[in-house]
Amino acid sequence: MAENEKFYTAYSHGNVQPGSELKYSSTIYFNDTVNFLRPFAEESMEILTAWMEKSVSAEKSLYAELQSMVGKWQEQAAITLLLKKAMEYLKTPQVEHTGNVWQKYSDGHADEISNMVYKMQTYVYEDTEYDRALKKSVPVAWHISWRISLNVPPRQNGKTIAQQDKKRFTDKAAAEKYLKGRKAFYEHLFYKISPPIPQEYAKYFMVNGLLLPGYTVDGLKLPILDKNALEVLQELGGVFALKKENTGFTLDGELSHAPRSSKTSQKKKEKQELR
Repeated sequence: MAENEKFYTAYSHGNVQPGSELKYSSTIYFNDTVNFLRPFAEESMEILTAWMEKSVSAEKSLYAELQSMVGKWQEQAAITLLLKKAMEYLKTPQVEHTGNVWQKYSDGHADEISNMVYKMQTYVYEDTEYDRALKKSVPVAWHISWRISLNVPPRQNGKTIAQQDKKRFTDKAAAEKYLKGRKAFYEHLFYKISPPIPQEYAKYFMVNGLLLPGYTVDGLKLPILDKNALEVLQELGGVFALKKENTGFTLDGELSHAPRSSKTSQKKKEKQELR
């Protein structure tokens, strides 16, 4: 029997998604083409039972070690996840806005005003009918639509605050008066580039639970930072844990070699002189 022959075949597979998921599976099968079984067939059931119980116990101990390693992976993966979420926050682009100035869309039917928090859009649709006497289409009705929404950052879920869809007028002057009134009613939202956000809307301007830069929430103060990012990482541990060594502290396994003190050098010199 060749030395590299085994009485079992093992199949293992798995993968790791950093900061997200760990999968690993291993299965073994008995290989009856290699004759390892003969010596054990000569033993009694009692002896085989005792040996198997000992092997099962050792197997369970190894499994406990694996679970411990999985726990360590979870702690390190959580740090990876934290850093990933911080990077998502930093990569969030600023919102585009008109600087509280009304601007007309290229189609000529819609206007918009916006700042970092709010956006108002108005739409005017004109109905026409063909006038046989004039031999041309003439307007007969005006449909006014408007919407107030949060000017949320890209890839964030939006929020409509108020709107009116296709309010019909048969008099153009009445339609223009209505639209002018709606604009005046909401002009208080467009007095500064970044007005305070009502607390009920704060989540729309947060990424991973953190308020984006340039925003304030009405009646809410941000907590004062008492630790920097590196200090937080060091407390979380893993590869960033601070380790106390004889020569000082180390981060990520790198020793910080401190110079020998003058007292230590003096004592060494005295010992040499005594010899």
